[in-house]
Amino acid sequence: MLGMVEAGIGIAAVPAMSMPAGEHSVLRAVPLTDPVVTRTVGLIRLSGRIQSYVAAELEKLIIEQYPSG
Repeated sequence: MLGMVEAGIGIAAVPAMSMPAGEHSVLRAVPLTDPVVTRTVGLIRLSGRIQSYVAAELEKLIIEQYPSG
């Protein structure tokens, strides 16, 4: 999408993390603040496969810190 904006085709609403770090010679980021824009994220993993200890602990930590709802 950023390539299309750079080519002058239009504009795009994208997560801040998809913008290049630092100043960009062609693109300008405009924060969307009113109304507040949110998005839902989730965890994905392979089903039917035993996770490594580290992956299982990370999943547990994320679920504890950010419960559903």
